[in-house]
Amino acid sequence: MDTDRPIVVAGAGAIGCLVGGMLAAGGRRVALLARPRVKTEIERFGLRLTDFDGSEKKLSAGRLALSEDPAIFHSAGIVLVTVKSADTADVADQIAQHAPGGQGPAAANAATDPRRCMSSRRPTGEVR
Repeated sequence: MDTDRPIVVAGAGAIGCLVGGMLAAGGRRVALLARPRVKTEIERFGLRLTDFDGSEKKLSAGRLALSEDPAIFHSAGIVLVTVKSADTADVADQIAQHAPGGQGPAAANAATDPRRCMSSRRPTGEVR
């Protein structure tokens, strides 16, 4: 993985924001592909991460790159897919269209067979 390039999280819902937020809190460069409402909320209020043990971390919006545009995949060192299963094929198509050659997405959702779905769209990239 190219550590100079950001980790792009496709699907900034509860899981995507948690994963991306934790990576950013740990010092990694993170970009979130988000819906307009989520993007606006993070821009206004930042991202608050909480845990069952009561710990809390607050990230300012400046700690994350936020975009509604799938062209954000072009800058990705790695893509983490955290969309709902029904959206996996669509996001795989977006990754195939925008990600640099050889940048395979990491299948990280609950699709029945995410590796097959992703690899059929990224023949030159590795799916982990």
